[in-house]
Amino acid sequence: MDIVNPYAPGEANLIRERRTPRLEPADRLTRLFAVLVDSGMIVVLATLTALIIPRLMGDANSYGNLAMIGLLVAIAILAWLVYNLKLMHEFGQTFGKRVLGIKVVRTDGSRLSLVRWITHRILVIGIVSAIPYVGWIVSLADALAIFRESRQCLHDQIADTMVIVA
Repeated sequence: MDIVNPYAPGEANLIRERRTPRLEPADRLTRLFAVLVDSGMIVVLATLTALIIPRLMGDANSYGNLAMIGLLVAIAILAWLVYNLKLMHEFGQTFGKRVLGIKVVRTDGSRLSLVRWITHRILVIGIVSAIPYVGWIVSLADALAIFRESRQCLHDQIADTMVIVA
C-alpha cells in the first residue's frame, strides 16, 4: 500500500523538447507572381507619375519640364523601394509577397535582418550578374535553381534563407 504525502512537493517534467517549426516552402508560381506584382507596381507607379505630372505642369515638352518629370518619377520609384524596405524589415515581406501570403526567413525559421537581405540576397547576385558575358548565366542559374526540391534560388542559398508560406 502506497502512502501519499499530501505535503510533498509537486513533480513536473520541466525539460521541454526543442522543436523547430515546420517551414512550408512557398509554391514556385506564388513566388513568381510576387515578383511580378513587385515589378508591376514599379512600372505602374512610374507610368502614372509620368502621365499625371505633365498634365499638372502644362507644357511638358520643354527640357526643364522633362527633367522635372524624370526627377519626380525617380523620387516616386525611390519612395516605393523605401516602402518595400520597411515592409521587409518589419515583416520579411515585400508588397508582392505580403499580397500573396509568403515571406522570407532564415532556414532555421528566424527573422531575416534587413542588412543580410540587402547584402546577401540582392547585392551578391546583382554584382555578379552585372559582369559582362558571365552575368546572364548567373542570373539564369539563380532563377532556374528554384526547380530543385528545396525550392531555393541561388540567392536564397547564399543568404541562408527560404521563402515560406506566411
